[in-house]
Amino acid sequence: MRYAHATATDREAATCALPGRMALRDFLANVPLPEPVIAALLIGLALRYLAPVRLRRTPGALRPLGGALMLGGSALIVWSTVQAQDMRIAEPDRLLTRGPYAWSRNPMYVGWIGTAAGLSLGLNSVWLLLTTLLALLYLHNVEIPAEEAELAGAFGRAYAHYRDQVPRYGGSWRRHAATR
Repeated sequence: MRYAHATATDREAATCALPGRMALRDFLANVPLPEPVIAALLIGLALRYLAPVRLRRTPGALRPLGGALMLGGSALIVWSTVQAQDMRIAEPDRLLTRGPYAWSRNPMYVGWIGTAAGLSLGLNSVWLLLTTLLALLYLHNVEIPAEEAELAGAFGRAYAHYRDQVPRYGGSWRRHAATR
């Protein structure tokens, strides 16, 4: 799994505890930053600055829609991280199948792409939207299949069952709940 991570080396140094007795520093170190999305944001922002191209002449409804996407994407990232509790997301020792992971096998990626798309709309930027789309295509065709193969190797039939029941990017709560 390819993530840029800050590392938390001293668990006792973090004094702010989150639900499940997780220290804030550990929580933040467990939030994966997908490199393709970070690269897309940096390149898109640079292109926006160097050669601005707007999605619409007047942003109108784009800003509130972008804000909602950013808020929803960020909330999904936080919820996914909290659901992992003390497990390092980049090095899973168990399958996560509850909370956002009951709805999507990749809620972190959904959250990051939603946040980046929201920023694109909020800033009214064609470049940001295009680089976000390129990041999504790369994740879909390269990163996610590699991670799924890794999980299939590590968790075997349990992952195969999970993969058969839960959509890659999102779907019905009822579909997964009916299989329990």
